[in-house]
Amino acid sequence: MHDHDDIPEYDWRNDFSRPRSNLITTTIANAIDYADELQSDALVDIDGIKLRVNGNSDVEKSFAELQERKKERYEAYKHSPEGIAAAAREKAELEKRQKAIEEFIGQPLDDAVQAGAKETLEWLLSYADMSSNQGLNKHTATIHAKLESAGYAIDAHHNDPKVDTDKETFAKFSIGQIMVDIAGGCGANPRMVRDFILQYENMGHIFEDYHGRFRNITAGLCSAVSLASEKEQSVTLMFNNTAIYVDKNTDIKRAEKRYLADTSVSALDERQTPGGNAPKIRLF
Repeated sequence: MHDHDDIPEYDWRNDFSRPRSNLITTTIANAIDYADELQSDALVDIDGIKLRVNGNSDVEKSFAELQERKKERYEAYKHSPEGIAAAAREKAELEKRQKAIEEFIGQPLDDAVQAGAKETLEWLLSYADMSSNQGLNKHTATIHAKLESAGYAIDAHHNDPKVDTDKETFAKFSIGQIMVDIAGGCGANPRMVRDFILQYENMGHIFEDYHGRFRNITAGLCSAVSLASEKEQSVTLMFNNTAIYVDKNTDIKRAEKRYLADTSVSALDERQTPGGNAPKIRLF
C-alpha cells in the first residue's frame, strides 16, 4: 500500500530555502512545493510516517491523511503484545502512585499543616511532583478542605506589604496562591510551588521593592543586574511567575538562555512578549 521505492524524499530538516516553522502543515506545504519543482511525487517523513505528495496535493487533505495514519499506527500498537504490556505497566504504575497519594494526603498532610507554613509548602511540593500525571485522582477537595481548616485561604495576604518582608506571611500568601489551582481541581503546579519555596528560602531583609514593566526577559535581567551592582546585593527578578536569582557578575545572555530552557519558551516568542508583564525585582 505504501511502496515508496525510487520516490525522492523531501529532507525538511536540511531545507533552508523554504519557510521554516514548527507547524506540520508548513512542512507538508514545503514538501508539496518540492514535489512541484521536481514534477513528480515526493515523500516527507513526519513522526516516522512517510507521506506521499505531489504538486497538486492539498495541504489540509495531506494533514488529515497523516492524522489518520497516526491513529491507525497507535491502534495497531495498542493491540500488539508490546502495547498491551506497556499499558499493563502504566496501569500498575498509576495504581502505585494513586495509593501513595492517598496515603500522603492523610497523616503526612495533617502533620505538615500542624507544623507550620514552611512545612506545608514543602508538603505541597512533594504532592505536586507525585500527582502530575493526568490519570490520577488528585483528591483536591480533601486537600483544600484540610488547608482551609488550618487557616489558609485563597488570595490570603494578597495586598499585605508584609509579604515582602516577613517569611511567615510570604509562606501563607504562597499557599493561598497554590490553593487557587487546588480549588479548581488541577492539583498543584510543581514549578509554581518550587518557585515559591526558592523565594521563601532566599528571603531576608528587603531594603527596597522595585516594580516596573519590562518589554522582555532581557530588559528585566539588565535592570536586575544593574540593581545588584548598585546595591552590592543578590537580586531576585520575578518574570512570568518564575524566580531568577542574579548578582552583579551574572552573565545576562546565559541567564536568559537558562530562563528560556527552564520555561520551554522559544527565544523568538519571548522577545516578542508584550509589555503587559509586571515583574518585581526583590533585593535580598
